[in-house]
Amino acid sequence: MAKVVDETIIAVADAMEVYMAAWKGHRIMHRDISTSNILIRRDSQTGKFLNGALIDFDCAIMITGDKPRTDQRPNMTGTFPFMSINCLAASSGMDLCNSCVPRTILDDWESALYVLCWLGTFGINYHDSTAAKHKISKAKVPISKWRTGSPEDVAGCKMSDLSSRQIFNYNILRRFYESPQLQLSSSEPSRAASVSYKPLKRLVESMRMTLFKNPNLSKLGRGTFFNVVTDDFSDDFSDDSSADIPETCWDAHLDPNDRNPFSRRAQVADKIGNALLDVMVKARSEAQERIERQNTALD
Repeated sequence: MAKVVDETIIAVADAMEVYMAAWKGHRIMHRDISTSNILIRRDSQTGKFLNGALIDFDCAIMITGDKPRTDQRPNMTGTFPFMSINCLAASSGMDLCNSCVPRTILDDWESALYVLCWLGTFGINYHDSTAAKHKISKAKVPISKWRTGSPEDVAGCKMSDLSSRQIFNYNILRRFYESPQLQLSSSEPSRAASVSYKPLKRLVESMRMTLFKNPNLSKLGRGTFFNVVTDDFSDDFSDDSSADIPETCWDAHLDPNDRNPFSRRAQVADKIGNALLDVMVKARSEAQERIERQNTALD
């Protein structure tokens, strides 16, 4: 269990780095990224944080060949609150307008995003979780809908919650727990940094943008709704089917009639996965620097 937010960031980054190594080296998809399957390792003598670890490959599959297999189709494999929109939609029969989008590494990356959102809302450790319960009721925060109801209902909630910066901030980010210790440590910036959830907020927003609103994709490849084109900056919705696709876009070679952003992203999943790993590695480096500053201040 993490003692501070930065340990959480580092642990999840370490886990997803292992995930990508398994994918690149052996074409293995974990398929159950959850709070239970990302662990923190500590020195048995000092209790010092060491790293994060990804465990439980019981649901993992190895993908062979270039074409999707039957067992690569989305299904209910995974932990319900952290399942991707694509997997939930397929499991409900919704299947994103019968597009049969294969399961890719992006589904697991989406699960990692949900793990961080969950920890940000309900606390990264027992102390924060206990304190958070006094501030919010799990039945009242929007993220609670990710764990109840039908797969179609949960898919719909996530499609809405992640659809724009404004909605994501209102439904998810502004509900993140914030330690009251910040008020006591305002004169000690290093201490304040160690307990603040703000770095976690920045990370999950960056992950959301990289996954769902990646500027390297055409407008057809962005968003959380089928057959809708969105603008990344204004988040205005449009049904312009004749949107130009610059040749520099990662999905420029794809069929312009394919207006399902999940389908388009699935076909360039490796590029988006690498971009997401870059985001995590950068966040990990910043977290390590904050921890080092904190340790120096305490010496």
